[in-house]
Amino acid sequence: MPEVHREGVRQELSAQADITFSEPRMMATRHGEETMPQPRTLVLDAEQRTSLDKVLRHDHRPYLREQAAALLKISDGMNPSSVAMGGLLRRRKPDTVRGWLDYYLQHGHLHVRPATRGFSPQ
Repeated sequence: MPEVHREGVRQELSAQADITFSEPRMMATRHGEETMPQPRTLVLDAEQRTSLDKVLRHDHRPYLREQAAALLKISDGMNPSSVAMGGLLRRRKPDTVRGWLDYYLQHGHLHVRPATRGFSPQ
């Protein structure tokens, strides 16, 4: 039953906007063209690359070193899913690495966790 509903929605959308749907791995495009989704990439200038390399080599926070390593590998042409599954010291979910990439693209820096407050005696 859910498949029938999905097909009904697809037909309705196709009729409204001249969009065709194909296999789930393919992107919907106008005028019947089928294209594969483009891989996520990151283009860094020399200053950004130097900054990430400095974090990778010298920062005392391991999670930032891991994020920097992942972003540098993506900028070198690796797919974020490949980086997540085997390009780091520990395997990560691909969505995690994509989240790091999205955050970096949106904010221009790595995601730094807020400092914990610690214990205060009463």
